[in-house]
Amino acid sequence: MGPDTLNAMSEAERSLYTDVPPWATAAFAIAVFGGLLGCVALLLRKAWAVPVFVISLVAILVQMGHAFFMSAMLEVRGTAAAILPTLIIVVAVYLVWFSRSARSRGWLN
Repeated sequence: MGPDTLNAMSEAERSLYTDVPPWATAAFAIAVFGGLLGCVALLLRKAWAVPVFVISLVAILVQMGHAFFMSAMLEVRGTAAAILPTLIIVVAVYLVWFSRSARSRGWLN
C-alpha cells in the first residue's frame, strides 16, 4: 500500500496496517506459503501435504488471533470485516481434513 493511500485513511485504519507486530507478519507468511506448498503436495500426491496444511492452519490461527483479539480490527471496520478471515479459517480446516482423508484412503504416498 502506497503512502498516498495510507495518508487518505483515518488514524485508526492506518494503525491497523502500520502497527502489525513482526510475529503476526511471520505467521501470515508461513500460512500463505504453507498453504501453497500443501496444495502443490496434494497435486503431487505426497503424504507430507498433511503436516504442511496443519502448520499452515496453526499459522492462520495465530495471525487471525492477532487480528480478532489483539488489534482494533472489529472496532474500526465492523463485524463484516470478520467474514473473509473466518472463511479463510474454514478453508484451512477443510484442507487439513481433506488431506488426512486422502492419506487414509491411500491417495497420497
